[in-house]
Amino acid sequence: MNPFDETRKTKEGSPKMGIEDLKLEYEQNTDSDQTSSLSKQEKKLMKKLGKTDGRNGLPRKADNGVVTSPIIDQMVNEFEEYNLRSWTLHEVKILDYLTELRIALDRVKDAEQACALAQEELDAISASLDSLPIEVKDGESKLSKEAVTMRRVREREKEKASYVSRVKQKKAELSSCVNTIFNTRSLIYEANNANRMVTEKVLYHTRQKLDYYWNFAMKKHPDKLKLPVLPTAIIIIPKGEITYFEHHREVLLEADEILKKYNYPVPEHEWRDAV
Repeated sequence: MNPFDETRKTKEGSPKMGIEDLKLEYEQNTDSDQTSSLSKQEKKLMKKLGKTDGRNGLPRKADNGVVTSPIIDQMVNEFEEYNLRSWTLHEVKILDYLTELRIALDRVKDAEQACALAQEELDAISASLDSLPIEVKDGESKLSKEAVTMRRVREREKEKASYVSRVKQKKAELSSCVNTIFNTRSLIYEANNANRMVTEKVLYHTRQKLDYYWNFAMKKHPDKLKLPVLPTAIIIIPKGEITYFEHHREVLLEADEILKKYNYPVPEHEWRDAV
């Protein structure tokens, strides 16, 4: 079963959105004008704003050395506000999965301890039984040494059977916990990337507007030779994305460490600082 393509349920029975549902909703909740190439109207507006600002010596270097203008600030702020709304909504959408991951991480610690204890008990009883001498019981005097030995071995294996069964049971419970962590962590990873895919489209659209505005501003700017040819130095900080990962990075890293420990594939870390 693919855990990413199906709607799953909480313990209370309420449905949790599958990854395909999330992708579709993220696309639908974002204005298509924000994720497509610049329209004629946007190009016309950016051209007009760029020429006007360029004639007035904008953009210019601020006291902190950053080249900016009110138009640039507005575009950057609009994206950062959108990014904050998008990741806040995303956090709400996958809250059940984040909670499930935290619960699984707590369970795996208990499962590891139980598994270790069961193994210790098995090792102890095995050592105790193995230290006993091979005795010949009544009615076995005519049996060969090998036959007697085999009887004692079978008896000891029978005595250890419940301990062996307990070890297997605890290992199965541990494996189930780790599988839950893997499936849930993978889904969160896919959901994070699904949301970022949409926000990246909006970011690209914002960068297009910046490029178009900058190009026409430089054509009319009196100090254009002192300014960068392209607005690549403009830093856009995805505040919502950063805040989201600040809240959940620790639990995601903890999950990744557990997966590494049990030789599961671990996704690349999906957080960053600026774009």
